[in-house]
Amino acid sequence: LATLERVPFRAVPRGGDRIMNQPAYRRLAYEATHATSNRVLREAMTGEFLGFGHALSGLRQSGIVSDDMTVQAAIASITRWMLQHYRSEGLYKNAIANELFLRRHRDRQATLLTEVAVGRSIADCVIVNGRGTVYEVKTELDNPDKLRRQFDDYYRAFSAVYLVTHEKAAARYMNVLTEFPAGLIVLDDTGRLRTRSEAVCSHDRLSIPVMMKTLRKPEYTRVAEYMQGRRLGAEISDHFAQCMS
Repeated sequence: LATLERVPFRAVPRGGDRIMNQPAYRRLAYEATHATSNRVLREAMTGEFLGFGHALSGLRQSGIVSDDMTVQAAIASITRWMLQHYRSEGLYKNAIANELFLRRHRDRQATLLTEVAVGRSIADCVIVNGRGTVYEVKTELDNPDKLRRQFDDYYRAFSAVYLVTHEKAAARYMNVLTEFPAGLIVLDDTGRLRTRSEAVCSHDRLSIPVMMKTLRKPEYTRVAEYMQGRRLGAEISDHFAQCMS
């Protein structure tokens, strides 16, 4: 947020307020999620305004943001409101990026990936730094129904997995956590992440085909060519099978 410290806050309306008739809470949640999205934050860092494409009138009327704020102050105010009233998945992902990625991996050798397809599941965040670690987010609106299947998929491609949830929701996932060597990280009401239990590295379930399919075609092709010591034809229909041979 240091980049945004000097940028004046000013929401820009485009096409009017699109959700004026929605209940106040949903309206604030919508606007807060929009204003703290990655796309909008990138726009704010390269341009003049926060809230690109939306007037943010609900946040303004409620006093959460005002025109005399900098973008940094506006984001901080919106985040405080979200921590108390609407802890969205994006809020957790931002905390993972700020606390687990930026603060712990300052050597710039690490990579943060989001929405990584692993088997039948989508991993919310993956930090790669010598090894890959999955961070699966469960908000207070989620339930454990899919977690066993997700963990089963993740351990086929990665050796370490964490569940990230709110401290008040952690208990509902304990039965699943006892079945896997996954760690538990909780978000508290101040927005801090706290590690309740460390993940234990497990290689028992790793599957080379699943691991390879988490990569893009040019990436797994380079891996296969290095391992096989030869160039592989990219035009044939069974290219992946050739890479795995």
